[in-house]
Amino acid sequence: NCLISLLNFTMMRTKVFFLLLIISGLGYAQVPEIPAVHSNIKIIDNRLVVDADSLNVPHMEFPNPLKLANMRGQINGTATGLDFDFDDETLEGQLIFGLVPFNDSRHPQPVFYSRSVAIKAGKAAINIQRLLSGRYDMVNWQTSGKGTLGYRIVNNKGKILYDGRISFAGTGPFTVDDTVIEGPFINLLQPDGATISFTTNTSIKASVTVDGKTFTDEQAATRHEIKVDGLNANTRYDYVVIFGDNKVSYSFKTAPKPGARSAFTFAYASDSRAGNGG
Repeated sequence: NCLISLLNFTMMRTKVFFLLLIISGLGYAQVPEIPAVHSNIKIIDNRLVVDADSLNVPHMEFPNPLKLANMRGQINGTATGLDFDFDDETLEGQLIFGLVPFNDSRHPQPVFYSRSVAIKAGKAAINIQRLLSGRYDMVNWQTSGKGTLGYRIVNNKGKILYDGRISFAGTGPFTVDDTVIEGPFINLLQPDGATISFTTNTSIKASVTVDGKTFTDEQAATRHEIKVDGLNANTRYDYVVIFGDNKVSYSFKTAPKPGARSAFTFAYASDSRAGNGG
């Protein structure tokens, strides 16, 4: 009975610990309002605690330097390429990189270079002139003066932390260009259109052109949600996202009309698990 009681107590403390991790992960500037359903959570001395069999376990902060802003990094152009600063002196690992050939496929991805550069104390540098010129210039940046680099951050334990994109301009010196760093995504698909969302590295007014019509942001921003309408149902359209002096092209298909009995395909994904390699 003593052993069972000890196991039960240990399991209860473990649940409390993970609950506190969830709370601390949410973060708050002021003491939040506690939903009534969480009757075992209360506030004592302006601090959250969990009542575990009359044992008050306090909320604790667990600092985590690996935030999304860090992974996107502070990226600057240099005489020969790009410098990356992930603002975390504890970050050690490898920065894998490659050019993105946008006109080569419907869903372009970076073609990773055979070598990587080291991340030391949260910093790394890619020499574009030396490593991605000549036969490795698959996007013709040496002639156009523009290119997009895909990069992958891998820590010193082999864990993939982030996949990012950054565009550059120039052939040396280089500058960071306006970039779609996330997306574009097709949201709220309707028979007559959709909302196209994406994130840029700079605050700009972006636009989407489809079927001869242009839809534009109301104001400059980094997070863009542009509604496209006036299209025909169950029809595939090419669309162009325009941001600064750059543009990328994709396609989507509008939804069938309500009540249509045409065939369709859907995808379903359950609770996934990540591992080295993806």
